[in-house]
Amino acid sequence: MAIVCRDHRLLFILAPHTASTALAALLRERLAGEWLPQQEITDGRGSIIVRRKHSTVAELLEHGVLSNAERAGLIAFSAVRNPFDVLVSLYLKHSLKDQDLLARPGAWIHRRQGKLAAMEYARQHSFDQWIERQLSRPPRRPLMEHQQGVDVVLRYERLQQDFDAFLIARGLEPIEVPPRNVTHERRSRHYREFYVPATRALVERAYAASLERFDYSF
Repeated sequence: MAIVCRDHRLLFILAPHTASTALAALLRERLAGEWLPQQEITDGRGSIIVRRKHSTVAELLEHGVLSNAERAGLIAFSAVRNPFDVLVSLYLKHSLKDQDLLARPGAWIHRRQGKLAAMEYARQHSFDQWIERQLSRPPRRPLMEHQQGVDVVLRYERLQQDFDAFLIARGLEPIEVPPRNVTHERRSRHYREFYVPATRALVERAYAASLERFDYSF
């Protein structure tokens, strides 16, 4: 899903690990935002083709959730985060934060075998081992795909500042972004502390295009 604020002609694309949950809640509460689509869209075999939360502009257009004319009338925006930082957040989410889901038989994780296997692996292996495995095979989804097709990209590292400027440019009052869905397991450690030279080099090679496009570095 995305969030559409029709009164303000805004379309928010939720990129994972960029405080998108907090922004989505804010848009719904303060700017009359609505989920788009309202539910996951599946194909004839039951496979999800437009996800409940982290859909892209391309998916919304391809599956008729949004028409080209509607897209042209909206300002689409998303957020981006340093890939080095994203990977640390993802590892901690899989290895620690979401582990309680494994003990709950009815939790959504048990319906997603790929995600379940990823969490099991993260729990049993170090960050170095996890990174090597993560980057040794083609990703099921590109890390930076949610920023494709949008008009404005906010930076996670200065999210409040960028969000304020974005709203002001559209004649809206700034709104404070509250913390939500925070990964407390990091305990204030900087992402650089998780890397050794070998894993740093792996990320630099794997995400060279994204690092260059958004002017990120280690």
